[in-house]
Formats: sequence, structure tokens, C-alpha cells
Amino acid sequence: CASVERPPDDMSPSSLRQRQSEPRRHWAGRPLRRCALAGAAVAALFQILLAAGAFCAAPSAPCREAVATARMTRRWRALRGRPGSQVVVTVEEFGGDEDDNETSLRPGDRVSARFHKDGLLYEGIILYQKREDVYDISWDEPDESEQITSVHIRDIALLERGTPGQEKYSSVPLKAGDKVWALFLEEKQFYDATLISVSDDEKAFVVKWDDPTGGQPTSELKRRDVKLRERN
Repeated sequence: CASVERPPDDMSPSSLRQRQSEPRRHWAGRPLRRCALAGAAVAALFQILLAAGAFCAAPSAPCREAVATARMTRRWRALRGRPGSQVVVTVEEFGGDEDDNETSLRPGDRVSARFHKDGLLYEGIILYQKREDVYDISWDEPDESEQITSVHIRDIALLERGTPGQEKYSSVPLKAGDKVWALFLEEKQFYDATLISVSDDEKAFVVKWDDPTGGQPTSELKRRDVKLRERN
């Protein structure tokens, strides 16, 4: 006959009830422990956020730049497409030197400015200060007939600082890769082209015609024969 396993002699009905109740008491405590762990995790996260806030409160360049970028993003979203609105930007927001004037702009600074013909905002670079609070701007995508525009500082917002010590530009800066209007000497007409090289003395500009129409694919021109169409 097969043997049948018998329960231990001490397994009385009362002891069985006691053992059956032990797991229930064990599981009943788990929700409390889980709440305690969750609370500890939240407290740890709060401490991390406090530390991060203290770090960004310090005068570090990356944090200043991040804050300034966020401010400018919100500002331009609010101003875009609103003719006549004034733009107020300080160098301090962009980590400028303490000796700088609050609203000073320098040659080479990348800006967003309002174009007088349609009242909309376009990007470009500062060429030089024409007079008090007025700057000449070279647009990234200018009109062929208006390569440079004078804009009051109230309609200019600084986007990015240019190279420190940059001298003022005497004309619209050009570089290889820019899309241009170039003078086709045989017809005395301007046609679309791409600037492929600039001599070191900036006296010779080689362009590649978008549509050479059977002629030479490239031409070497003087600076006065090349106009910026779209900055690369």
C-alpha cells in the first residue's frame, strides 16, 4: 500500500489558524512600506531639483545662455507679426561684459530685426553703427535692390554674439557657398549663381551659374558685380 504523509503531531486546528493568519499580516504591512519608499523617492527627487536650482542660480555661462535663449524664444513668439511693437534686449541677458552698454550691438552680431517694407521680422548680421541707436544690417535673404537696411535699435533683437573684436564691415560680407545674383558681363544682366570661392584680398569672386545656357559654367567677377541672394 502507498504510504500517506501525515501532518506533524503539533498541527492542531488552532496552530493551523495561526499559521494561516501570518501571511495575511505579512502582506497587510506591504502597502505601508511601499508608501514609505515612495515618500523617500519623492524627497530624494526634491533634493536633486533643489541642487539643480542652486547650480543654475550660480553665475555660470551655460545657465545664463539657456535662460537668455528661453526668454528670447518667448519674446519673439509674442512679437512675431506685430508691426510697430518694440523690442528691448540687454547684453546682460546674453552674458555680456559688465562694461558694455546695455543695448550696444557690435559688428558681426546675429540679430532679428523688423523690415520697414512689410513690418515683419527677418534675420541678419550687424555691419556697423550708422548713428546713435541706428544700425546697418545685412539680411540673410535680402532684396536685390536693398542689400543693406538701416534699423533703429528698438526694432532689433540680439540672437547671437559675433566674433569679439570684429571690425565694422564696409560692405555685405560674402563667403563660399552663398547664393548670389551675379552680373553676366556679356549681357549686363544679373542672374542666379552660387559663390564658390573668394580671393584672400577679396578682390576676385568666382561664381558658378545656376543656368549657364551653353556658356562657361563659372566666371570670375569683382565685388561690385556680386550681390547676396541667400547667406549660406
